[in-house]
Amino acid sequence: MALKKRAPSKRHASSIIESPHPEPRHSEPPRRTYGHIQLHFQALVLFALGFEHLRSNQNPITIGFGGNFQFLTNIALGLSALTAILGVIYDVTGSRLVLVCQSRVLFLATPLEAVLTICYWSIYIYDNSLIVDSRMGPLLPWYKEMLVHVCPLICLLPDHVFYSVRYFPSLRASLAFFSAFIISYHIWLRICFDRNGFWPYPILAKLDPFVLYGIMAIVVLLLCGASLGIKALCNKYDSQVAKERNSSPIQKNIDST
Repeated sequence: MALKKRAPSKRHASSIIESPHPEPRHSEPPRRTYGHIQLHFQALVLFALGFEHLRSNQNPITIGFGGNFQFLTNIALGLSALTAILGVIYDVTGSRLVLVCQSRVLFLATPLEAVLTICYWSIYIYDNSLIVDSRMGPLLPWYKEMLVHVCPLICLLPDHVFYSVRYFPSLRASLAFFSAFIISYHIWLRICFDRNGFWPYPILAKLDPFVLYGIMAIVVLLLCGASLGIKALCNKYDSQVAKERNSSPIQKNIDST
C-alpha cells in the first residue's frame, strides 16, 4: 500500500512563502573555527599591548582620581577586551551563556568604538589640543595611537559580523540604553572633575553646559546610527550566507526529499 505524502499545513506553507530562509545565520551558536579562535587571541594581544601602553605612560592627568578610565577611549578599550576574553572562553568551553553575554557587550562596544574612532581622528586632525592635554606630554607615535584608537574597531567589527549571535534591540530600547550610558559617563566625568579640578579633555572646559548637552544628544544619535549600520552589515552577510547555502547542490537534494 503506497503511503500518501503529507501536504504542508497552510501555516507552514505561508511561512515558507513569506520567509524563504526562516532560520537566520546566527540563530544558533557559530562553529568555533580557526579564524574565530585566531581573531580572539590576536585581539587579546593587541588589547594587552594597549593597556601596557596606558600603564607605562602615566602623566598628571592619569594619576588623578579615575586614572586612565577618565577617558571614554579607555573605557571602550576595556569593553573591547571583555568581548575578546568572552570570545576565548567560548572558544574553550562552547558555552551558549558566554556567547550571549558577549553579544550584549558587542552591542555597546562595537558602535562605541566606531563613533570614537571617527570622532577622535576628525578632532585630532583639526586641532589635537582640544582632546590632548599639554600636561600629558608629547604626542604619541602613530602606531601607539593606532593601538587604542583603531585596532579595537578592526578587531570588533569582524567578530560582530561573522562570528557572533545577533543582538539588536528595538530603536527605542537602543536610544534608551545609549542615553543611559552617555549620561552615566557624564556623571562619572563630573565626579572626576570635582575630585581633580580639571577635565580629562581640554575641550570640555570651553563648552557651555547647553552645548555639552547637545553634543551628548548627538553622540547618542551617532551610536544608534552606528548600531543600525552594523545591523545592516550583519543582515547582508546573513542573507548572503543563506542564499549560498540554499543554492548548494546538497541543500537542493535535501529540499527535494
